[in-house]
Amino acid sequence: MRAGPWGELELCRIIILPAEGVIPPGWADPPPTQWFFAGHASETLDAWLRSLGLPEGQQARLFDPGRRTTEPDGVRLLPGDDLVLALAPAHRLAIADVLGQSDRNPAYASPRSVRGDELEAALRTAGSSPAMEELVRRVIYRHGRRLYLADVFAALNRLDSRAEKLRLVRLASSSPACFVHFHVRPDDSPERLAAYWGGRGRRKDLVSLFESLRALPNGGHLDLGHLLPTFARQRLYSYPHPALLRDAVRRDCHWTTLNFFSYTPDDRFGVSEEAQCYILEHDYPVGETPQFGDLVFLWRPGGAVIHSRVYLAANLVFTKNGDTARQPWAVMDLDDVREIYSVLAPDGMTVRFWRNLDYEN
Repeated sequence: MRAGPWGELELCRIIILPAEGVIPPGWADPPPTQWFFAGHASETLDAWLRSLGLPEGQQARLFDPGRRTTEPDGVRLLPGDDLVLALAPAHRLAIADVLGQSDRNPAYASPRSVRGDELEAALRTAGSSPAMEELVRRVIYRHGRRLYLADVFAALNRLDSRAEKLRLVRLASSSPACFVHFHVRPDDSPERLAAYWGGRGRRKDLVSLFESLRALPNGGHLDLGHLLPTFARQRLYSYPHPALLRDAVRRDCHWTTLNFFSYTPDDRFGVSEEAQCYILEHDYPVGETPQFGDLVFLWRPGGAVIHSRVYLAANLVFTKNGDTARQPWAVMDLDDVREIYSVLAPDGMTVRFWRNLDYEN
């Protein structure tokens, strides 16, 4: 239970898995794992690999000239799926940290993850078998309280059943979320609750709804989605339809954030420059006490924004973590979002809140 000026919210943490229809083609038969070590020559790469203390057999495999290609900006290496699966956790973490510094390694630069205490729930949701669970536990590595799953290709190539492969792909694409109920008590003030949730001309409708719920003998409950604007309510806990990918509009976090109160989405916000110009013209920074509808940005130390979402209440945000069809729109705890994006900001990041000039209208 999280109570405050927004009322009372009851949370249930869930794991959302994408349907097969939103997973890109070719997922069942991925290519062998490739590693690209940016900024390395063969000599410097060999020296670094020796420093890890890998077993002799693994070192010999990685030093094999036939498994590597030297390019102008680094070294591409084919380690072999069996070696990838055999890595010790400490070695997997060290290699993943280096690979994650290059966009040539997307699985490591933006790895999917779950909280350590939610791995069992994710495995249950995916309907995994003991064999799949054993593979998952071999390829995960830990940063803080999150478990990262980057070596999915190697694990997939060890599974024979297409159904089992689908379960693993869905697990690797899973997203945490919060399912939230809103409680209106008999002694609550509908006007006070609507003052929090009713920005952008929505107060009158919410007052009527809160009055009806308050009149019940013990008050009433409703799903948080009923308190969200049309744009967010229609998309909550859902994935973009694959057909939308054909129009080249980038429906990412910024598109989502700036369309939160829209009746008809403005696709200009899929262009970063357009989104930035709109924010600077229509929004202003506020302090550390956000309210419903505020924009929430994650900033790198150098000033680059790596993610945006919309503040709801009780540290909950409405977010879409990326522009792919495998990422749903969801309600999440702000701390979870920060953890997920921390892998993109190893030097740390700050949270900043901005508010629209027309919020009270």
